Amino acid sequence: MNRNQIINVDYMCNECGNCRTFCPYDSAPYLEKFTLFADEEAMESSKNRGFAVVGRTQGTCRIRLENEIIEYISGEESDDVPENIRNLIAAVIAEYKYLL
Repeated sequence: MNRNQIINVDYMCNECGNCRTFCPYDSAPYLEKFTLFADEEAMESSKNRGFAVVGRTQGTCRIRLENEIIEYISGEESDDVPENIRNLIAAVIAEYKYLL
């Protein structure tokens, strides 16, 4: 996380695969990058790792890491959520509210 990161914004992605074609790092961001979901329903209909902010005021989130769903409040310590993921979520909530 010392470098700039991108996330896949689920509601802005139609999974066309263009990012895979043009990615300079030989990856498929729409499949491999952590995903921001618009809501719990969108998260449930996907297999991607990612999160949905379900309570903006409190920073309450649901996070999918591999096959596990974790309830998390942004800014709290958590043994279940890696620090880099906690930092990414905090940045989205604090600096990119327009995505929520």
